Amino acid sequence: MATSSFADNPHVLVCTLRLSASRLLALFQIELRLPILHLLGVYSHLIPVFGVYPGPIDTDMAKDIEVKKETSANVALRVFDAMEQGILDITTDALSDNFISYLNKDPKLIEVLKKEFNRNKYYD
Repeated sequence: MATSSFADNPHVLVCTLRLSASRLLALFQIELRLPILHLLGVYSHLIPVFGVYPGPIDTDMAKDIEVKKETSANVALRVFDAMEQGILDITTDALSDNFISYLNKDPKLIEVLKKEFNRNKYYD
């Protein structure tokens, strides 16, 4: 008797789509991509991953940087407000706002921005 893989049998695939995503992963040890999770209706149950992109914050670590700095209290407020709104790319001040804006428009603009920072000696 010949054996066939589950990929050769459309009935098995239909059955697996009715399983929860965690059972599907456990049974077949495959990696699901986000579009598949979205199609299965489980995307909304995933844990969101937030990225926080701060500019200079007024701390001891940034005391030698000659640039406008945000207070840690304002940074915390802005981060928690953004998380409540479901914003995944969180910025904390005008500098990081511009950084993310440039990154979304054209990642090559970041190289120009870095050269500008180096010329003005904001960063080494």
